Amino acid sequence: MRFIYILFLWFFNTLSAGASSISNQVMDQHRGGALTYKKYCIICHGKRGFGDGVLPLAIRHYPSTDLVNFRIAPTADKIKEVVLFGLLSNHVKSEMPPYVNELTDRELESIVNFVILLRKDNQTAVAHIDKTPTLKKTSVTFGKIIFRQRCVKCHGYEGKGDGALGSIIKDPPPYNLTISKASDTYLRALIRKGGAAMNRSPHMPPWGAELTRLDIDSLILYLLSIREKVPGA
Repeated sequence: MRFIYILFLWFFNTLSAGASSISNQVMDQHRGGALTYKKYCIICHGKRGFGDGVLPLAIRHYPSTDLVNFRIAPTADKIKEVVLFGLLSNHVKSEMPPYVNELTDRELESIVNFVILLRKDNQTAVAHIDKTPTLKKTSVTFGKIIFRQRCVKCHGYEGKGDGALGSIIKDPPPYNLTISKASDTYLRALIRKGGAAMNRSPHMPPWGAELTRLDIDSLILYLLSIREKVPGA
């Protein structure tokens, strides 16, 4: 009888340890998904996935980006297809860029599961986003990440104004940042306040509520690094 009791305890503890390990793996995956979502998706889809990102709110006639209520991709496989191939998947508008060359396999898996979490338990998903790490010091490398997150859809990967949204932003079109001569102070104000407040393009959204001072300073460092070099300067 004692042997059976000991065997039962061992079996119970093994199951508990296995369940705890699986739970931790799911938690880690959700944290990774939140980080990837914040990096690539939040600008259009918004923190809650309701399509209330900065770009849709700033640009007129922007197509719906609601992931939760308007489900173009209802299954994990369809979500993966849309993330990988974007406009080439025939399920979304042309403003959705393909990420097939941007995401690792692990990032892809985490973002698919995170979109599913947004739909099943929105509050928990948002809590994971709120807990993502923040920048500790300025750097060109982090500025490039911010640029890829926030700016590339309008200004293009090299900052030349040839982003995917150039097809719907015409008056004026996205600016070629590589030829800019704006000062750090002006760039900081433009990024924080947006184009309309600075008598520039009304399509340029204000980022003051979205980016920290360190985020903006890192972005400026990156913008300065991509400017065309003037011979002899």
